[in-house]
Amino acid sequence: MKKGVLFFILLASGLLAGCATQAGSGEISYTVNVENMEVYLLNASTNKLLNLTNNPYDDWWASWSPDGKRMVFSSARTESFDLYILDVAREEVARLIDNPADDGWPAWSPDGNSIAFSSNREDNYEIFRVGSDGSDLINLTRNIANEGLPCWSPDSKKIAFSTDRDGNWEIYVMNADGGSPTNITNDPGGDVMPAWSPDGKKLAFSSGRDGDSEIYLYDFDTQQTTQVTQNDSADEFPAWSPDSTSLLFVSQRDGKWDVYRMNADGADPINLTNDDLQEWRPVWRP
Repeated sequence: MKKGVLFFILLASGLLAGCATQAGSGEISYTVNVENMEVYLLNASTNKLLNLTNNPYDDWWASWSPDGKRMVFSSARTESFDLYILDVAREEVARLIDNPADDGWPAWSPDGNSIAFSSNREDNYEIFRVGSDGSDLINLTRNIANEGLPCWSPDSKKIAFSTDRDGNWEIYVMNADGGSPTNITNDPGGDVMPAWSPDGKKLAFSSGRDGDSEIYLYDFDTQQTTQVTQNDSADEFPAWSPDSTSLLFVSQRDGKWDVYRMNADGADPINLTNDDLQEWRPVWRP
């Protein structure tokens, strides 16, 4: 197995995770690991569960177009991970990018024009941006470090991402053209999984600074960080509700990876899936 593929799968397995800024429709998509990884859609009101990808190869890490009609995801349907777009109504899948490298962690910009993702096509993992039609591919980071998990600001002007360029995992924010990268976490604990709140005021992320993975909030106005979960099990994959008042996340607190919802201050966590499956990377469908 290629080194890049192994690194990619480790990230997909819960060691690191991703970003979401989309508004919600009452439906939540997430990755489920049964015999292989698939993207499912849960109706939060009826508990109806639908397999969106339904393919024998690993499909994971979905991000929705702003209108909720299409979904970009990463799949190993070829010899490497590539980006695909699913038209949900038509049930049609088309490959967005065809490259022998591994492309993953796609994030659809809120303005609908671009998709940010991570790729090892230039040896290490870097953040790239491509038009939602597959045009105008550009490397945004150009750094010897490994960088992934891009997340757009609500106005599509900035991108948060995780990087080990400082020797440990930190979260940086850069302009959408790759300019002015700035470390906003700066902690030795390992900070990953950025999720920008829809109101633009905060960034949720997961960090090991408390000894295990917990959810934290960074306030852009005060530049202060607040811990919002405190549990002996890992809490990861934060994703905001459309009104910025609550968070989805996954946790092993019940013995397996389940999807939870809690208030943005960490209060009233509720297990939404509570099944025998392993779930990761929840996000509201617009």
